[in-house]
Amino acid sequence: MDLATIKSFHNACLLAKRIAELTAGLPANLPPHYLYTIDAIMSIKEEAGSVRTTDIAHVLSVSKQTAARYVNELQRDKLVIKTAVPNCRHSHIALSKKGEKYYSDHIVTLNKKLVHLFGSISKTDMQICVSTIQQAFYLLTSAFPGI
Repeated sequence: MDLATIKSFHNACLLAKRIAELTAGLPANLPPHYLYTIDAIMSIKEEAGSVRTTDIAHVLSVSKQTAARYVNELQRDKLVIKTAVPNCRHSHIALSKKGEKYYSDHIVTLNKKLVHLFGSISKTDMQICVSTIQQAFYLLTSAFPGI
């Protein structure tokens, strides 16, 4: 690997961050991580039936503490409901009616627009992009734990 390729990849990652910011799709005053957390909750619920903070952390590739902070922010804004599980140290997390409305009004609508907008990019190219970013993230977090 040469330095020019690394710089080019880093610049592409910065553009990817801008893409994420541009496509946040939530109303003003709500941070983009709300979108990702709400979407993660829906995905986990559809796949596993129940959602825990550790599940969200795994899907978002963040620490458990960061996922807990996200959930607490969403709970404060009445977008999620946490229900304690008897005889367990964790809670189940679900979207509130308001959270479900945000999901259907903003996330589903945004994803439909993106499918149309990105239609000219092949599925293979998109999968290679995703895989490369995930590998780079894994390598960086392995080399620099705690960042």
